Amino acid sequence: MENKITQEAKAADDFFSKQLGSDKKRLQKQLVRLPKLSRDNVAKVEAMFKHDQKYSRSSDPNAGPADKPKYSGSVAYWMKELTDALKSNKSEVEIHKAIEEAVVSVDRDNSTHLDADKTSEYNGGRKELTERIFNVKEHLRYYLEKPVESDFELIKIISEKTSAPDPKRSRENLSFASKFCHYACFYMFEGEPEQDNYSILDSVVIKVLPDYIEYFGVKKSDFTSSSSNFKGKKYEYYKIYQKTIDEIIEKSGGEISRNGFDHLLWYYFKDPLHVPDYLELL
Repeated sequence: MENKITQEAKAADDFFSKQLGSDKKRLQKQLVRLPKLSRDNVAKVEAMFKHDQKYSRSSDPNAGPADKPKYSGSVAYWMKELTDALKSNKSEVEIHKAIEEAVVSVDRDNSTHLDADKTSEYNGGRKELTERIFNVKEHLRYYLEKPVESDFELIKIISEKTSAPDPKRSRENLSFASKFCHYACFYMFEGEPEQDNYSILDSVVIKVLPDYIEYFGVKKSDFTSSSSNFKGKKYEYYKIYQKTIDEIIEKSGGEISRNGFDHLLWYYFKDPLHVPDYLELL
């Protein structure tokens, strides 16, 4: 005699075959609705981030290197240190240290794997991108404060292909570039409009953007889910990505920030078959 687990498994298979076939992506698309782009929904997700220890340490400006053994400090801590170093005209050694640790913390907490191309002959992406950012330290605040005016120059600088000796291992780190710029602005311009200057480029958000484009009728969008046609000019893809997000937010009523848009969609869609039931849906 079949137990209940077996019966449930067979019922699930039957649901697939009779209702939707075996196409898992189509199942997800039909079962999962889009979360409403509202301040209330964003507030609920931000509350989760704030009080869940898995996420809260990264945004804790007091979580310095001594906070935990072998812990080098949070994103918030090092972005605050970088802000202070630039504002106070600290020594080049101190500015370099703040940039280096900011790069490490953003890479670590966002799993962007900058050192995936590291070899005995090459120090890895973390070191190279640290030097790139340090080399434009005099313009760093301007690039962050005026992304459109500077034509997203900092995104361009950081996302340029790394110089690993093996061309198969060198990488264009656009996702990291967007996250570094986002978090730098988030803590450097706290409480000011510039705090929300940069959208985070995230694979989860990229996958669902076409659904929001369709839902809100965003016309003539140049956005595609792949950046493969932008080799050597990834910053151009980023400009289209952010413009598309801005148009969706405007069409939805303009109630939420770019930061809120990313957090809401990432949290909701990171596991599309296990979604929170306290969010209002479209």
